[in-house]
Amino acid sequence: MIRERLDGKEIVDCMIGLQRRFNLEAFGVEEMMISKFWVHFLREEMLKNWCFPHLIQLKHSGKDKVQRARAIQARMRTKAVKFDKEADWYPLFGG
Repeated sequence: MIRERLDGKEIVDCMIGLQRRFNLEAFGVEEMMISKFWVHFLREEMLKNWCFPHLIQLKHSGKDKVQRARAIQARMRTKAVKFDKEADWYPLFGG
């Protein structure tokens, strides 16, 4: 889990680094983000580094982040979301 504000180059560097380290199956990326400039830079970096993360476009139905978060809030309140409390990222997540 990475909780940072990153610019386009930092996002690309992070994705390439994560792909190399963990050999991830896919990255979920908001559809709007895919159309932004950094995706073109990602393609160039993938070729340069010979590392090809798979991107899955995630749609958000035109809702803003606050509206989208409301669905998970209800699940969190009813304790329907489970977390791996032994994971090294869990304390940083707010556990």
